[in-house]
Amino acid sequence: MPGNRALFDRAMEQSREAARLMNWDEALKQAARALQEFPQDLDARSAVAVAFFNTAKYAQALQIFDELRRIDASNPFYLEYLARTHEHLGNVKAATDAYVQLADLQMNRKLAARAIDALNEALRLQPDADDQRKRLAQLLADHGATADAAKHYLELARRCQARGQLDQAADLAETALRCEP
Repeated sequence: MPGNRALFDRAMEQSREAARLMNWDEALKQAARALQEFPQDLDARSAVAVAFFNTAKYAQALQIFDELRRIDASNPFYLEYLARTHEHLGNVKAATDAYVQLADLQMNRKLAARAIDALNEALRLQPDADDQRKRLAQLLADHGATADAAKHYLELARRCQARGQLDQAADLAETALRCEP
């Protein structure tokens, strides 16, 4: 039996208004009410998941965002919330993986600035992820942020030097100098 569209619309509007006011308990209550009317509605499910996240009910948020991600794998909103939720749950590897997937998605969408943000988040969580640092440095250099790119190349060079990989360290230092003489 189909739900009541008027009740759904009213609950969703009240949920949005409560979220705008950062009254997350009320936003959750109204989004859940909307979801009762149309349980498969993606907007209502998303609103419930965001409200769960903002009321620190991370396990519930993770479950819904994971389901939403499986339904729409090309939606960066779901992936970013998955990363943030994993981070709050203390699962650094899963959060980092989600941020890297988000960077890939944003690059495919030709949104380099957002890909850079996602890679920065991944490196914040795992600063020793040299592959991601190199990728970020290249992306920054390709988009004119040469000073930032040089910093990342120098950090990679320093890390190679510490591991005794002197040739690789020298190559990375030269790359940094080409970015920012």
